Amino acid sequence: LDGGRGSRRVARLVDEFKPAYHVFGHQHNRPGTAVLGATTFVNCSNTDGRFRRPATIFERCGLGKR
Repeated sequence: LDGGRGSRRVARLVDEFKPAYHVFGHQHNRPGTAVLGATTFVNCSNTDGRFRRPATIFERCGLGKR
């Protein structure tokens, strides 16, 4: 979702810990979701540089173990 522009350090941490969700919002030109392995990536960015996109709502019910 970041087009290869994201933090390599954060990518290594996600790879190491394999969280169920990785939620972020800085890469403005690629909002949306993707699943890679056990992790769902959620780019909640709501701007295209002009703040014209609607807000993203991320909701997960049943916050317990995977």
